[in-house]
Amino acid sequence: MEEHKVRYLNMLLLRRKESSAKKYVEAMAELQEEAKSSYADEINLSDGDFVEMLCLDGCFVIEFLRKLYQPKLYSENDPIFQMSWLISATKRDLILFENQLPFVVLQKLFDMTKLRGEEENLNDLAIRRLSSLMPGSYPGQSSHSTIPAGYEAVHLLDLMHKNFTASFSNTLTCLKPKETPTSLQKPVIELVHCGTKFKRAINSESLLHITFKNGVVKIPPLFVDDHTESIFRNLIAYEQYMSKPFETRRYVTDYISFMDLLIDSPSDVEKLRNRDIIRHGLGNDKAVSVMFNKLSSDVSIEPPFCYDEIFVEIEKYYRYRIHREYLMQKYFHAPWAFISRLAAIVMKLKGATFYSPKRMPGEMLKFISTGLDRKLSQISGTSKEKCIFRVHDGLRRHNPQAYEPEIVAIGPYHHAKSKLPKMEKHKLWYLQQLLLQRGESSVERYIVASSQLEERTRRCYAEETIKSIL
Repeated sequence: MEEHKVRYLNMLLLRRKESSAKKYVEAMAELQEEAKSSYADEINLSDGDFVEMLCLDGCFVIEFLRKLYQPKLYSENDPIFQMSWLISATKRDLILFENQLPFVVLQKLFDMTKLRGEEENLNDLAIRRLSSLMPGSYPGQSSHSTIPAGYEAVHLLDLMHKNFTASFSNTLTCLKPKETPTSLQKPVIELVHCGTKFKRAINSESLLHITFKNGVVKIPPLFVDDHTESIFRNLIAYEQYMSKPFETRRYVTDYISFMDLLIDSPSDVEKLRNRDIIRHGLGNDKAVSVMFNKLSSDVSIEPPFCYDEIFVEIEKYYRYRIHREYLMQKYFHAPWAFISRLAAIVMKLKGATFYSPKRMPGEMLKFISTGLDRKLSQISGTSKEKCIFRVHDGLRRHNPQAYEPEIVAIGPYHHAKSKLPKMEKHKLWYLQQLLLQRGESSVERYIVASSQLEERTRRCYAEETIKSIL
């Protein structure tokens, strides 16, 4: 490929009737410090090699994009354009997260090498030529730019991400960080069973624009091929590194998380495929299911979540359908059952109009009050004082080790556990170091201070604490 880069630069010079790349090298030399500052890791190239890399790689990217736009620019013996899969693979490589040049480099070379009559700017050129590789695109689809005019991209992936998410972002309300009930989301099979319908969204401007209304989830179509996972992963990586929490939504990350919660098995993919929402060329539905599950395996949903309102509405509808089905089966499974239930309700209401509560004797009320007051007086601490609790058995039974200290026990609940003896020695060593630093020879004053706080401290714990708290 390095030979192809040199060949592309040579063809550029021939087309422009130039005999030397000197002016391009000089332009890159002026940008090298700015370019270097764009990379998080140290650049292990000499200044000369770095400038040469900027020139060769930058000219290759610009010329490749132009050749995609104007086929007359590439020669018949250009190996990249002789095989369609090689064109697709090259386009994919241009939007990999770790395979980027600063956009300022590309913009400079683009401006210096403009063709006669070339009116399209670099943003539009890149978007038109690379959009076909983005998830959700299909042959013949318009690939016009949706980003604001004058947007200053940091690199090609940033540009493509912005264009990919722009129309969807315009449909969202302002950022409102809040907890998203993702644990309540059900897979497609279960939602369909409860009456939720899934339909293909028609004429949607964005793959990300999923909607829910009147029990119908509308999802834009997605075609999954060999490059889909790679593109998604790089878009997600971009969002993880470039986004600021609570300031920027992670559109693609949230889309993948949403789809992963819908797709739990190949059967879920089959349901979506039968509705023409998902199409793929991976051989079987399991491959698509595994892809979504793997994509979200190390990605957490962070607020503000793009689909939080949809989650809530789907959950409400799901619960409504569940309760409705339960009531129908229990009470209204036959006409006579409905009539008998209605009659029972009427009789109860009728009886209630003639009911008058019996008064309890005053002595009995006093006896109950005294007993209850005695029980209340035996409670140690108020609800406000209690702030340290044990995990209840309902949670603990699923994974008890999740609540057990592995290294150090703090407080009375796990005090002096046999599996943590070494750490108790470390605590003594830390106490000894504290005394040495303060020039003290005894812990007496700390014991006295702790004893003065004993009763107050005990009231902080929801359970009866062990005597060795000091």
